[in-house]
Amino acid sequence: MKKLDKVSVSLFKNLTIVNLFVSIGIFFICLITGRPSSIVFGSLLFIASISIFMIANWYEVWSIRGSKLVAYSGLALFLFLSLFVSSHAFTLAVVVDIVVAELLFSRYGDSEKPKRLRPINAMALSLLIIFVNKTFSLINPGIHELLDWVELIFYIFIVVKLVYVSSILRYESQRMEKQRIKEEQFIEYSAEFNNFFSHYINSPLTAAINNVEIARLKIQKAKAESLAETLESHFGQINEGLENISLTARELSLIHFIRSEVLRTGSEVVSIQSVIQTLSEEHECPIEMLLDQWPLVFIPLPMIEFTISHVISNAKIYGDAHEVPILVVDEQPGYLTISVFNKGNIPEFGMDILHPFKRGTNSIEGTGFGLGLSLVTDLVNDYNCDFSLENVGQFTRCQLKLPLART
Repeated sequence: MKKLDKVSVSLFKNLTIVNLFVSIGIFFICLITGRPSSIVFGSLLFIASISIFMIANWYEVWSIRGSKLVAYSGLALFLFLSLFVSSHAFTLAVVVDIVVAELLFSRYGDSEKPKRLRPINAMALSLLIIFVNKTFSLINPGIHELLDWVELIFYIFIVVKLVYVSSILRYESQRMEKQRIKEEQFIEYSAEFNNFFSHYINSPLTAAINNVEIARLKIQKAKAESLAETLESHFGQINEGLENISLTARELSLIHFIRSEVLRTGSEVVSIQSVIQTLSEEHECPIEMLLDQWPLVFIPLPMIEFTISHVISNAKIYGDAHEVPILVVDEQPGYLTISVFNKGNIPEFGMDILHPFKRGTNSIEGTGFGLGLSLVTDLVNDYNCDFSLENVGQFTRCQLKLPLART
C-alpha cells in the first residue's frame, strides 16, 4: 500500500488546521447574526472541519487511498455547503481546496488512466453544479450571506493559502529533483565501482591464480637442487600480488564509502587548514603558504582529503627520491589552490587521470595516476573544482583548485 511522504502529510495536516480556524471564525460570526439558518450553516461547517482535523491527526501513517478518501469527502461536504451560502469568496475557497488536493495527490500518479481522470472529472462536475445553481437559483443562496469584510478576509485567506501551498510544493519538487540526481550519481558510482573492481582486483587475482598454476607445473618438473629457488621466486610473486589485491580492495571500499557519504551530506562550508597541516605531517611534506589567512571553501571534505593525500603520496612514490615534494597553498580569484611540486615524469592527464583503465605513454612513472585519484573526475564534474597536472620548469605540478564559499 502506497503511503504519503512526510512533507505531504505535514502539508495535509497544516491545511486542515487552517480550515478549522477559519470555520471557527465563521461559526462565531453566524452566532452573532442570530439567524437560525446562519447558525445551522456555521455549525455544519465547524463540524465538518473539526471532523477532518481529528481524522487527520488520528493516524501516524497515511496511505494514499485513505488520505484521498478523507480529503475528497471533506471537499464534497464543503462543496455542498457552498450551495447554501451567498458568498463568492467561500465558493472560490472550496475550488482552491479542490485544486490544492489535485496538486497534492498528482505527485503520486496512478497507473490506471481512468482513475487519474476521476478527480478532474469530479472537479469539473462540481464547478458545473455551482454554475447551474448560481444561474438558476435552484437552491436558495440566501440561507447565509457573508458580510463584505468577511468576504475580504476570505480572499486574503485564499491568497495566503495559495502562497503557502505553492512554496511547500516548490520546495518539495526541488528536494525530489536533488534526490533524483543523487540516485543517478549513485547508479553511476556503482557502475564505476564494478569497473574498478574488475580492473584492479579481478585481473590481478586472475594473474595470481595463473601464477599458482604455473608454479605447480614448474615444481613438478623442477630438479631437487633448484626446487627451493623456484618455490621462493614464484610464491614471492604470488604473495606480492595478493598483498596488492588486499590493499586495492581496502582502497575501493574506502572510495565507495566516501562517495556514499558525500551523496548523503553534500558539500559543506569549511576551512581546510587543519586537514592540510595534518596531511603535511603524515607525509612529511613541507608547506609553503602564499596567503595570510585561510579562506572558507565549499567542498565535499572527505573527497578532498582523500585526493590530496594520494596526490602527496604519489608525488613521493613516483618523484625523485632525493627531492622532497613541496605543498604550496595559494588563493586565486574564486579558488583556494593546493599544489604539490616534485621532480619526476608526468603522466598524460586526459588519459591517465580521466580514463583510469587506459594508460598514456608515460604511465611507467610520474605523479598522480591510478586508483588514488579516481575521485578527481567527481570533483571536477560535480563539485566545481579544477584539477591540472603539468610540467613547470624542472618540476611536476599537481594542482587542485577548491571553490571559495560565497559570503
